[in-house]
Amino acid sequence: MKKNTSTPGEKKMRPIRSSGVETWWHELKAEYFSFHKHNFRDQDGYSIAPDWNPQKIGMEAGALKKIIIFLREIAEGKKIEWTLEYAKKQITDFLSKAICDPWLKKNFYCAMLNKKKVDIVCSTYHPRLSKKILELWYAKYPGYVRDYEKDKSAAEVIIGFLKQQYVLNSLSFTEESILSSTVVIYDEVGRDNFWRLKSLSSISKNIQEFVNRIKSRRDGQSNSVTQSSKLGTNYKTAGQDIFAERLRRKVEGKLNRSGSSDL
Repeated sequence: MKKNTSTPGEKKMRPIRSSGVETWWHELKAEYFSFHKHNFRDQDGYSIAPDWNPQKIGMEAGALKKIIIFLREIAEGKKIEWTLEYAKKQITDFLSKAICDPWLKKNFYCAMLNKKKVDIVCSTYHPRLSKKILELWYAKYPGYVRDYEKDKSAAEVIIGFLKQQYVLNSLSFTEESILSSTVVIYDEVGRDNFWRLKSLSSISKNIQEFVNRIKSRRDGQSNSVTQSSKLGTNYKTAGQDIFAERLRRKVEGKLNRSGSSDL
């Protein structure tokens, strides 16, 4: 039996999952402080350090560590060695992307950056791709009541999520691969009468649930929804299939009204 060496009342610290984070913690924290001082100044022009007062330091430090872990995991997914030089570049690039967002610049706290880390990493706007994602959704569910602004934001969330999956699985992020994966997810939504009546915004907020369903059912054929080519789905033909199905239903409706079963 393992002996308990902690003293009564002592708070146990959860170990960081990787020594890499511990190794570069002080250096990367210094990089964050340096970035903040360089980009934020008071009304007199003096540099402003991050607000890590006694009430915030625990939360802010914990959030920064989570960001570092997130960036390291992406690097590991790409099979890139997490060296100090590379780690500094990644944290600087991350902060540089974040500060470009007007809202985040006004709320430049590690706790907030950690909550938005996926959006920050995948912050490149994809107007053409999001438009195609919406077209696929509208074609698959023609009776859907559109809210274009919310739907457009939902499409960007879907892109960001899938892009992260591709990055972590060291797969190429292409427009065709994203659209193929989106079709697979839309098909999964269609299997559930509850979700198929929900907004695209709701779907995007629960996208992990659909991915998990796909993985569990397709286990043995594919390890990830991002490998959708193995699932036999091609977005180029998906749109044609959707419109063909709609045409079939229209023809059947006309035949039923005419009372004939012959074309």
